[in-house]
Amino acid sequence: MPRAQRSSTSAAGGPTEARASTLALPPLAEITDGERTIEQAEFAALVDRASGELADAGVGRGSRVAAALRPGPAAAILLWAAHALEASIIALDPDSPAELRQRAARSAGAGFVIEKLAVAAPGGDPPLDLAARPLDGAWRGGAPTSAPGGASWDAAPEGPPLTILRTSGTTGRPKLVPLWARQHLASARAACQALRAGSGDRWLCVLPLFHVGGLSILFRAAVSGAAVEFHERFDAERVAARLRSGEISHCSLVPTMLRRLLDRLPGRWACSPRCVLLGGSAVDRDLLERAAAAGIPVYRTYGMTETASLVALAGPGEEWARPLPGVELAVDSGSREILIRGEMVSPACCAADGWLRSGDLGELDSGGRLRVRGRLKTLIISGGENVSPEEVERTLESHPAVREAGVAGLPDREWGEAVVAVVVPAAAVGDGHDARVLGEALRAHCRAQLERYKVPKRIFFADALPRTALGKLDRGELARAARDFAEREG
Repeated sequence: MPRAQRSSTSAAGGPTEARASTLALPPLAEITDGERTIEQAEFAALVDRASGELADAGVGRGSRVAAALRPGPAAAILLWAAHALEASIIALDPDSPAELRQRAARSAGAGFVIEKLAVAAPGGDPPLDLAARPLDGAWRGGAPTSAPGGASWDAAPEGPPLTILRTSGTTGRPKLVPLWARQHLASARAACQALRAGSGDRWLCVLPLFHVGGLSILFRAAVSGAAVEFHERFDAERVAARLRSGEISHCSLVPTMLRRLLDRLPGRWACSPRCVLLGGSAVDRDLLERAAAAGIPVYRTYGMTETASLVALAGPGEEWARPLPGVELAVDSGSREILIRGEMVSPACCAADGWLRSGDLGELDSGGRLRVRGRLKTLIISGGENVSPEEVERTLESHPAVREAGVAGLPDREWGEAVVAVVVPAAAVGDGHDARVLGEALRAHCRAQLERYKVPKRIFFADALPRTALGKLDRGELARAARDFAEREG
């Protein structure tokens, strides 16, 4: 495999020889949802109780258990209990329709589903309300060979995976990613080392736990001894109050969340966390400048489900991201695809040599730092030329009249694919003349900065762009919206 550039950072300490499934998950020191606080001894007792109730329901080694995970203490207890039984948790979106959840559970080979999951108020009896039932007609003793991963995931040297996560599916059908305790813990240790996070810290968790961005907070707290504060849903006013309280040291957000916080509380914040991790989608320069003006230290992250969260980090004001300890980065000399290797990479997702093809385009500087250029799989081929939609989006968003932009390729008889853009303007734009004037101004702006074949052939205006639960641009829905605009406008 040709590689023009390569970078790596050493991790402290040597690799462990223990099988990942037998690696102990350190108990969480303190978890709270603002009403119920659980400290380490009680957490361990609740995990024991949960693992006993799961075992009584028939859950054992290799069982796949589907659970709709909301941010909160109960979800953490369930994960640790599943680990104790060497079972796998299939994390599902609790806000999706029940029929979709059941379909997702079956497609992932679930044998059991969690029907109740809640922690009682202090002194409540029972202290934990947990109910698991066999999924009707499903295989219950380990994964059936027809399930994704078949029996191979369970038979891996690490044993059964701890979590099975669905990727966000922004460009196509979601896929399943198994992650073992080894990957979660390796990612957590690397992140804590890079961020210098420790036992005196407090993480605010507002990201969904059915995505790796939310789950990774639990494992960082476990390896560092930090506390975790959960918010079941993102409420900009409540989150802003907690971030400005001086009690939160670390928080992970997606760009949409940060933008809402800054819209709600403009100006400079008197107090802010030590670190706000920002990932999940591309970050525009305007948002970073607004955060800096507010005094919020934003660290842009690069990572994915397959790497158990972030693998590279760009600090405030930094353009390039540094690989985390234990991460090797390379760029394929032909395709310019970013390649990743390290203990945090799921072995089910990488090649025999350990390298994961990220599907992202990027480059490394002489110091081994990374700059991401866009998605390889979202490339638009127009007139035989490759166009990165992210590059065109960044150019459009650099215009003061643009709040955000999404770029797609539409089938075209002449070009194969025609580059088109859906733009959310910074101020309302009327139909007809005003829209045509702004559209041509934006095309002229692009012509001044991009090669001719990258300039959008048509620009449509919308109130908002379609996004996933994590705030990523949903490119499938974007393409459909662009087609609808094109059909209406002729």
